[in-house]
Amino acid sequence: MRILCLLLTQLPLQVEIQRDSRLAGKPLALLRPWDKRVLAAARPLRAAGVQPGDSHQSVEQRYPQACFLPADEASYQQAHQQLESALSVFCTSIESDGLGKFFIAVTALARIFRSENALATAVAQQTRSETQLPATAAIAGDKFTAARAALQASPARVIPVGQQAAFLAPLSLAALPDPPPEMLRRLHLFGISTLGEFARLPHEAVVRQFGSELAHFHDLARGRDKSPLQPYAP
Repeated sequence: MRILCLLLTQLPLQVEIQRDSRLAGKPLALLRPWDKRVLAAARPLRAAGVQPGDSHQSVEQRYPQACFLPADEASYQQAHQQLESALSVFCTSIESDGLGKFFIAVTALARIFRSENALATAVAQQTRSETQLPATAAIAGDKFTAARAALQASPARVIPVGQQAAFLAPLSLAALPDPPPEMLRRLHLFGISTLGEFARLPHEAVVRQFGSELAHFHDLARGRDKSPLQPYAP
């Protein structure tokens, strides 16, 4: 199966920048109105260690020059729905995996276009045209690889069949979704810091070291995300 990921990273920040272009590049933190904690933070703040859920005070301590805005979650949900609406022109069976992140199956759809790259480009251009937001699109053989490729797309990218492991190999272990800190600690002790180095370990050895419940992280590193698409009905 071939899967397309449509992605708008940091959707809340992108919506605020769309409202006020002067915010682009600033150390902006969006605070949830109900508890004054971080909903989203711009790259300079994330580099300083700011994470969602941090308090206003802790952000100021880490980055005194930080700018703050109250989060407008209704507007962010509206932008998410606009992205989904633009994607529905191509496919109505859509899985959403958080704000600004969608997956669709494109094995059959790609036959309508001259190439997968043409399809990914059409999706990205259609979405950008309808929403004026810098969404990207990428196609790969599984959800994890497609999502990682969408992060690097400009605005579209295709990972050819059989090239998923090679594409993932140079990425940091931090690319894994919520990896257990203890697993990362042990891999660091072994001198392993990239997905490619992790992928080269024998699968049986990974299972013995970390247990079968964490073996799926090794599958991801090898470009073998086995999780199925889960489209939802409105």
